[in-house]
Amino acid sequence: MSKLKIYQLLVGIVVGAPGLLHADLRDSLDVPELTPFSQIYPAHRSFDATDAWQIALQYDLANTQIYETKADESMALDLEYERRSITFERGFGEDWAISISVARGAYREGSTDAFIERWHDTFGLPNGARDKYPQDLIALRFARAAESAIDIQESQSALLDTHLQVSKRLNKKHSLGVWATVPTGNEKRWLGADGVNLGVAWSYTSAFSDMGTWFASIGGMKLADSPSPLLRNKDFATRFTLGGSWLLNESAALKLQMHGHTAFYDSDLAPLGDDALVLVMGGTVRLSEEWLLDISVTEDLAVDASPDVGFHMRLTWHSGRD
Repeated sequence: MSKLKIYQLLVGIVVGAPGLLHADLRDSLDVPELTPFSQIYPAHRSFDATDAWQIALQYDLANTQIYETKADESMALDLEYERRSITFERGFGEDWAISISVARGAYREGSTDAFIERWHDTFGLPNGARDKYPQDLIALRFARAAESAIDIQESQSALLDTHLQVSKRLNKKHSLGVWATVPTGNEKRWLGADGVNLGVAWSYTSAFSDMGTWFASIGGMKLADSPSPLLRNKDFATRFTLGGSWLLNESAALKLQMHGHTAFYDSDLAPLGDDALVLVMGGTVRLSEEWLLDISVTEDLAVDASPDVGFHMRLTWHSGRD
């Protein structure tokens, strides 16, 4: 399936959405960054502080293939990363909300390698190291000064760190969120951090027409230790989101946004020591009075600092919106 066909599918789903029911479709897309090195430092979440329950089921898949050596460091990141999560959110009044997200992560052989290469070839995008190595391998390695910090060549699966967040709506446009991760993940498999991450973020949402809305957020986080002392993480990192949505009708919106963060690790290797920038393209569909569906595709703008391509789906049920 080509990139053009994926976009046509996204637009077709959105335009054909049933119901024309009123819904607040302004929220940014909740898209995690999926590599074993980046997922242990998750982002804050954006959600409405309405007086209602909300439950979301999410599936994310990303493919990455990078082999790099610089100075005394070397790494291989050749795998497919899969994440399944369930998130429970509860709003209190019009101003407060609490969220808890539990997820399971897995990395495996790159079953989508051939599709990614055709995607890049069709649209003239760089294939990086993909033309030099066989398809459908799994390699997760990092070494410093010839000492191995990680060497995994088999599929792995385990519970990830649990994400907790409290949000306060300051007014109609501004909100503030404070969050933490609980170290429930398996750090030996690089599916969890060695400690607790702490973060705070400011979010802004504003309409620029009857049909359009733009949103932004910026935040900082205190990073937990990485699972290996040979791969030294930085103490702090900053994140941002910038994007907009356009209502096609009262039950569907197209969305375009960018995510970025400063480097998580003290390293000369791009996947570890470079700042990341990711483009997210997709939309939200109102399926019924209680159900919303998000679909999106991601592409790394800062090459090698993030997964090559990601696919994301989120199905959300809520008990009612103001």
